[in-house]
Amino acid sequence: MDEIPKILITLGGLFLLGLFTVLLGRQTFLPRVTLLLLSGFAIGPSGFDVLPDFREDWFPVVTNIAVSMVGFLVGHHLTLRSLKKRGKPVLWISIGEVVGAATAMFLGHILMGFPPEVALLLAGIAPASDPVAIIDVIRVDGHSSLPQAGVTLGMALLASQHLPELKEVILPVAIGSTIVFELIGPVMTRKALIKVGEGQTHNGMGT
Repeated sequence: MDEIPKILITLGGLFLLGLFTVLLGRQTFLPRVTLLLLSGFAIGPSGFDVLPDFREDWFPVVTNIAVSMVGFLVGHHLTLRSLKKRGKPVLWISIGEVVGAATAMFLGHILMGFPPEVALLLAGIAPASDPVAIIDVIRVDGHSSLPQAGVTLGMALLASQHLPELKEVILPVAIGSTIVFELIGPVMTRKALIKVGEGQTHNGMGT
């Protein structure tokens, strides 16, 4: 019973921090997903380490919740009308993104000298494209989450348990690649969307 107050206080603090981060994101040029990642890094073990020790027990639960929310939030934006209108481009873009990301990740790690099993594992993680974060960048007033980070780190932790001899390689690479992707990806996506909007405006297509 002594743990319940700590859990409730921790959850309340995290919710308040998330709310403050979202409000701050609306006043800056940075996407909210990037600010949320930076906030998590700041309060985590690599930052001020303010979370209680039982945080390790949360990872599986939080990962499952995040992945479940991805399905609900992305499915909310899918309609028969949009699928009929954009079905083929979405299909080919999805296939290209999955195959391209997995191939690039696998070949890149092989060329850097990583073992094939590590390269194959990270290649399987690479296609997690964080669709809710992309939606949050496109629609500034939408919801945000970090499903890719949860999926990536969850799979990395699982792989480390089954491949303990590769633990020192898998976790640093997974964490580093996730941080770089989450910091750079949303910013570059927003810049690309702004450029596209400017081009459409110059061509008389803007609203």
